[in-house]
Amino acid sequence: MVTKDKYLQSLKKELLAFGLSPKRISVIISDYEDYFESAYDNFEKDTDIVNNLGSAQKLAKRILSEQIESPMPHIQINASMLIKYPKTILPTLFYSLLLLGSVKNLV
Repeated sequence: MVTKDKYLQSLKKELLAFGLSPKRISVIISDYEDYFESAYDNFEKDTDIVNNLGSAQKLAKRILSEQIESPMPHIQINASMLIKYPKTILPTLFYSLLLLGSVKNLV
């Protein structure tokens, strides 16, 4: 029988193997601890919860695919920021666009 603690430890190990940062893993594990607690409130047992989630390896792969598919954060820059901080904003903006592939023809 797989317990909550064993399952979450296994999930943590899988996420580490996929290279997620310890900070991000901590957030994910905390979310799934909450998930288990919520299921307990509905009188579910560990075995039922684990069966619903699937194997820790499959869940880690699903989490990783969601991490990859999540969009980049939206950054809003206005003219006053460009005027106040041109030496910071312009290189950062250019580098960000370069990373996104938007300025590859200029380089």
